[in-house]
Parts: sequence; structure tokens; C-alpha cells
Amino acid sequence: MRIGTTVVLAPLHHPVHLAEQAVVVDLVSGGRLDLGIGAGYSRPEFDLFDADIGHRYATTDQRCRELRQLWSERIHPRPVQADLPIWMGYAGPQGARRAGLLGAGLLTPNHAMADPYLAGLAEAGYASETARMAGNASAWVTNDPECDWPVVSRHLSHMFDTYRAAPPPPSPAPIPRPRVRSIPND
Repeated sequence: MRIGTTVVLAPLHHPVHLAEQAVVVDLVSGGRLDLGIGAGYSRPEFDLFDADIGHRYATTDQRCRELRQLWSERIHPRPVQADLPIWMGYAGPQGARRAGLLGAGLLTPNHAMADPYLAGLAEAGYASETARMAGNASAWVTNDPECDWPVVSRHLSHMFDTYRAAPPPPSPAPIPRPRVRSIPND
């Protein structure tokens, strides 16, 4: 089983700290870390760290480059994985292209981002076979989905409402009613 982060807000972390923390997890896990990094969007978080929200995408792209350089040349011990996977948590077409230009994976559940991502990979000279896209899914285990949905939906609503309240607001989709699949207890 892989261990992944979705996502560490790269502009709010010093590259050496982030590189060392990732190496520790990679070493302890026997080389199973996938590091997801993102740009963030919440002005209060950036203000708290005295970081420039206006350059968050450029800073995140630079963190990706710095992490690779640190892991290959400066951090000891080295990660178990020679090419520790980095995933970019970018949502729109510009971000998808940026992830491709970096040769990183793209964390988005939006299949429409495949074309700009693949274009970025090609522009930077990466083979299309190196493309890695993944999204996320929320799940819970229950014996009574109809009874539990009101409780679960409150927590999901809180999460999405928190995202919506942060400036600049993202454009999340409405909370979907999950597909329910029952698995016998035997």
C-alpha cells in the first residue's frame, strides 16, 4: 500500500524541511511515499506564514524542482525511491499544464484536465507513458447507509463550506449523494 499526502501546501514550507520530512516517511515506509503538494488558496493561512499568496503557483512549481534537487544532491540519507513521486494538486487547465511541464503527477478527479496535462508533458519532452493522474474519493464503512448518511453529510458539508468560505473561493461541485454498495458480512 502506498502512503500519500493530498496536499502539503508547498509555499508555506521551507524546501529543506519538506524534503527531510518526506525522506523520513519514505525511509520508515520502505519507499512507499507519494508526495502531493499544492499551492493553497486561503489568504489567512498565507498571512499566518508571511507568505506571498500572489506567487503561490510559481513557488509551488519551484518547490517541486527544489525537492528533486535536494533529494538527489544534498539530503542525507537519500529517499529509498530514486525518483520519489511528486503529485501536483492543481485543479484547472493551467495547473494541469504546469504539472505536465514539471513531469509530476496530477492530483485532480477532473478527467477534462488530461489534455492540458499531456500537452505540458509533451512540451517539456516527457513521454506520454509517464503521465499519472489520480483523484480522490470519500468513503465510509457502515451497516446502515441510510441511517449514517445524515451524519456523514454534515461532516462533508462542513469541509466543503470551509473551502467555499476561504478567499478566493474555489468552485466545488455540490456534495454528491454517494453510490452505496453493500458487502455481505460473511
